Amino acid sequence: MLNASSGAAENPMRGFLECLEMRDDQARLGCYDRLAAALVELGPGAALSPVGADTSRADAPPATGAAPQAATPAAPAGPEDAFGNEMNSREGAVDSITASVVGGFAGWEPGAVFRLDNGQVWEQQGPGRFAYAGPDRPVTIRRAAFGSFMLSPDGLNRSIRVRRIE
Repeated sequence: MLNASSGAAENPMRGFLECLEMRDDQARLGCYDRLAAALVELGPGAALSPVGADTSRADAPPATGAAPQAATPAAPAGPEDAFGNEMNSREGAVDSITASVVGGFAGWEPGAVFRLDNGQVWEQQGPGRFAYAGPDRPVTIRRAAFGSFMLSPDGLNRSIRVRRIE
């Protein structure tokens, strides 16, 4: 079991590796409970040092008190910037956006990529083709069924399913 000589009294994080080694479920649970109580006693502002290499197992990463964090992209500046990024929260989401295609709108064909002047990039999904040689016009992208999106050039009765790639 744990005692003051194990270092858990000074730094409860040191004891987690010892608890991890216990085979008996009840003893391991009791060990974790004691460590949790010790962390509560230290308070929320307590600084815990990483467990040294001398007490860690060779095949386990050192316990630092914090889970490894994956790289997270910067949060979008506003709801229009988050449009099409469905992994983000739906709070404040908009139902459609209107923007101009960089280089002008010329229609679509399978695999067409639409770079918008707001920085978003969308890709055509599906086999449709539409050639357009008229004056440049903005496009509207709106939410459709089942989390999909439809792109349509303003003033034309045409649309194609798209997905956001940037």
